[in-house]
Amino acid sequence: MRRVLARYSIFARSAVRFYFTLYHVYEMFRVSPYRVWKYGIARQLVWFARPLSQKSACERRYQGSKCWFVSLLSVHGWYQARFAEAALMLAYALRHGRCPDGAPSCI
Repeated sequence: MRRVLARYSIFARSAVRFYFTLYHVYEMFRVSPYRVWKYGIARQLVWFARPLSQKSACERRYQGSKCWFVSLLSVHGWYQARFAEAALMLAYALRHGRCPDGAPSCI
């Protein structure tokens, strides 16, 4: 299994620079049968623009099956968003014994 635990610092440049910024933590998944493709974060005002740009890659991975996304939570700050994303990845890895298919690593 790939590395699962996140090693982000609360003093990282992004953590300090985007401390008060609103982030959305989202899940991308194959619709039928349901299967998580990846978890991600977005800080854009129109938050769904980021997962929409990744939708075609998910559909290619699953040979044309429809993929969609949902915002799981909204948090303030880059560190809090990465922490939530890492917690979701860890829970997935512990439950399934592997990372989601679209994750480059389990963070």
